[in-house]
Amino acid sequence: HATVQNSFILSTGGGAPCFFQGMEVLNENGLTIFLNTPLATILERIQNNSNRPLLSQDTSREQRLKDLLDKRFPVYSRAQLVVDDPSREKIIAALR
Repeated sequence: HATVQNSFILSTGGGAPCFFQGMEVLNENGLTIFLNTPLATILERIQNNSNRPLLSQDTSREQRLKDLLDKRFPVYSRAQLVVDDPSREKIIAALR
């Protein structure tokens, strides 16, 4: 029998932890990390991305994103590790 390597990184979509007890399942099966990125940074990263169906509602993109984050934050904050305003250095330090 060959040894199977079970270590991997899974980057979920934003809603995945919020449905079907997703965060609980993730927490039970590995280390969960919430990279609590400022709203302004997220908006900057997605400014040229038109493939965001949840952000193409009648309200402004910024307001819709804020509404989504407000709704999802209670779930995201149940991650085992929360890194506020993440940078590469902060993420590495949090994992040590």
